[in-house]
Amino acid sequence: MRAGLRSAKRPLLFDYAKAAAKAIFLSRKTPLFVSWILTNRCNYSCAYCHSRGDISEELTTQQALDFAGRLAGFGTRGVTFTGGEPLMREDLGKIVDCCAAQNIAVILNSNGSLIEERIEDVRNITMATLSLDGPQKVHDAVRGKGSFGTVMRAVDCLRAKRIKVCIGTTLSSVNLSSLDEIFRISKTGKLPVFFQPAEKYQLRNNELDPISPSVKEYKHAIEAIIAEKRHNIYIGNSLSGLKHLSYWPDPHPPLKCFGGNLFVRIDFNGDVKICGRHCGSVVYGNVLHRDFLNIFRDVATVVCVNCWCAPRVEFNKAMAFDLGSVSNVLRKF
Repeated sequence: MRAGLRSAKRPLLFDYAKAAAKAIFLSRKTPLFVSWILTNRCNYSCAYCHSRGDISEELTTQQALDFAGRLAGFGTRGVTFTGGEPLMREDLGKIVDCCAAQNIAVILNSNGSLIEERIEDVRNITMATLSLDGPQKVHDAVRGKGSFGTVMRAVDCLRAKRIKVCIGTTLSSVNLSSLDEIFRISKTGKLPVFFQPAEKYQLRNNELDPISPSVKEYKHAIEAIIAEKRHNIYIGNSLSGLKHLSYWPDPHPPLKCFGGNLFVRIDFNGDVKICGRHCGSVVYGNVLHRDFLNIFRDVATVVCVNCWCAPRVEFNKAMAFDLGSVSNVLRKF
């Protein structure tokens, strides 16, 4: 079965464009992209995150497969599996295959630690985004001894399966001085890298982030990344996206958000949200208790002044016809 799913890795860009045009010009809401937190569990304990969940509230395998099996019928053409660490779920391969069989593009956000041993479970994903905090000394300090080597081997494993790979770097107080080395790793490995800030509060928690960068040092780092972007094709953020992120952490020019129009977040227990940060993570319903499309229709249209998530910034700008971000989306797939 797996060999027959290879065509599912080719996202239907025409479908994306058509759905986006209907949402923008005809106000027709379609959950084109779904970001799905499969689990809050993680095998790492990074300072800027608080993913320490257990399995008690997670969707069961059958519940997850039932929902995944209906995604194409909802109009969904892309799904991002995130966490926690998605590979903490033993059934991830079944869920990936269910989506791929519907010709849905599957993106995996992972720390890379389990890729080698679970490569057959992810062979039908479209792309993987692996977390990289910096060179070996920095990355191992954040995630544990040997973790840098593990993520680099994960890159090789994925590429052996002809799966696109990029890296995501969270700018924090521990790696702002390592930008040149991150640029080098990206260019040497031909790995697109996307940057975003470690926020004031921990991911999935309201406790202060102990490695949130100082504003002055962060802004200096963003300026350096913008300068590098002008001659380094492996900086994944668009110039427009980087300029948006340069306002962190202060209020900035509003960013039109297509959450609730073209994308939505599903939590590990089936709760439906716009994202993990907006409006105190308002829950609009749960896919176990109410029809997903009816929930989606109730999701409010928002204008956001607090978006520091690089993929969402790029997507929102692309849907607003920012040419740099449109180009990024096309290259990504």
